[in-house]
Amino acid sequence: MIALPFPAEAQSETERLIDAINLSALQELAGDLSIKETAIGLLRGETDLVDTLIGSFDFKTVISNAGMRAGQILIPIGLWGLCPALLGERGALAAGKFCACTLAASLAQILFAQYRSAMSAAERIALLCEGAAPVLTTLLSASGAVTSSALLTPAAGIAAQICTELIGRYMIPILGCCGVLAVCPAFSERFSFSGLRKLMTGACTWLQAGVLGLFMSVLHMRGMLKTGMDGLSMQTAKYTIDSLLPVVGGDVADSLGLLVASAKAVHAGVGAVCCALLLSFCIEPVCAAAAAFLLVRVCRAIVQPIGAGGAIALLDGFSEVLQAMLVSIVCAAVLFVMLLGASFRMAAALG
Repeated sequence: MIALPFPAEAQSETERLIDAINLSALQELAGDLSIKETAIGLLRGETDLVDTLIGSFDFKTVISNAGMRAGQILIPIGLWGLCPALLGERGALAAGKFCACTLAASLAQILFAQYRSAMSAAERIALLCEGAAPVLTTLLSASGAVTSSALLTPAAGIAAQICTELIGRYMIPILGCCGVLAVCPAFSERFSFSGLRKLMTGACTWLQAGVLGLFMSVLHMRGMLKTGMDGLSMQTAKYTIDSLLPVVGGDVADSLGLLVASAKAVHAGVGAVCCALLLSFCIEPVCAAAAAFLLVRVCRAIVQPIGAGGAIALLDGFSEVLQAMLVSIVCAAVLFVMLLGASFRMAAALG
């Protein structure tokens, strides 16, 4: 929670500034949550947005779903492992195939749910990047970071494009295909694509890491150069006003300082709301993907003593796909965090 004890004059200036900003794009993403009222409440210390958003998330549903899926996974694996002892070698072959197909269907159901959740999260994060960029650019310009603000719009466009095209259109569908390849051996041992699956998941993971590193490097290097120019311009403006207007120059410079401080305050409030929106977009898919991954790993550990080697191989391959899909969601979220963090660094560097 952000608590800033502003005086009345600063509060009035802050409210006038936030009224003048177009928040329609962010408001559309926020739904029933009012961006303006929430940002002002955060600045006054009257709102605890993170607790509200986390409190609205139903953790019990995630746990209950994980429990039901655990039964769907463990029951066919247990029968698979007990088939040779119960039915003999001949009966175990047909029964084992049935158990393997049942397990594959359960894993495919988990994969389909995680695929839809990851696609939705990537799309919403891309929209958040596009919606937050104009607001952050306006606030940075009002803070005096005119040169730095020009960096945010193309950077936000790149981040949104990465989320939409690279992650949403290519990586997540590729990982979905990897999930299908992971369950193929359940139908026939000849359909083993472990090498191709590992190659595809590894390529997606390394590509995400490379994109994050490159985006961070470009944003940091260009941001440092532009921030230095903005800091010099702001100091020059204050000195010029104070020198050319001997009587009222100090008051004008103070008014300019109040405007800059108000812009920074609104920037902090809106940035906090954007972080909360990001959390609301990601908490469900991340928790669901993490729960599914942990479920598969725990099930693997439980059934290993049974000796169902085919089932263990299926769970190993599927857990790798779930892990890579979880990383893809986190990668999209980190892109927006980098963008927001860069805007805060630019505003703070002005002093």
